[in-house]
Amino acid sequence: MPRNLAAIPVLLYPAWSHLCVAYDRPGYSLAGLVVLLALALALRATRRPPAAPAVAALGALAGVAAWDVVSPVPLALYLPPILVPAALAWLFGRSLLPGRTALITRFAVHVMGHDTPDTARYTRAVTAYWTGVFVVLALEAALLAALGSWPLWSLFTNGLNYALVATAFLAELGVRRLRFGRVTPVREFLLQVARTDLRRLG
Repeated sequence: MPRNLAAIPVLLYPAWSHLCVAYDRPGYSLAGLVVLLALALALRATRRPPAAPAVAALGALAGVAAWDVVSPVPLALYLPPILVPAALAWLFGRSLLPGRTALITRFAVHVMGHDTPDTARYTRAVTAYWTGVFVVLALEAALLAALGSWPLWSLFTNGLNYALVATAFLAELGVRRLRFGRVTPVREFLLQVARTDLRRLG
């Protein structure tokens, strides 16, 4: 089974979430995420059993989802689009602290084999750039949730934000091409990211 197959159910979540909002069933959005994550873990288990923390997290999320279905105000509907970019901002941002090597710098060295002072300066700046992008996405999702408009919230968190991330990626790619000339093709780069063992970057 292809390694990336387990990610497909999770990628379906924005469509499911948007449909729940469109048909005025927001409480089922997080429940759908639980089902999709469970399917992803089941597919992954064909290669190796999922880690115990992942199973425990799924169980906790299932409890929240059950509450979300019966609650008149499904607050947990708003959590994933806030917590996911916030977690990514923390992951990227903490690598910029004094004494640490920026996350994308580590990726450039360990995966791409790029290890020059110029590359290190650039990849540190790119790490800060993505930290900022994820902070903006988390704050935007929180603000839209506070405004209380489900259709507007869904338009951004389940649609436009993905276009914004793609635009931010292509913009950085353009800057990288201008600065360094030839760069790794997008498809090859994304495959390298997907194959990367994050423990190598620790």
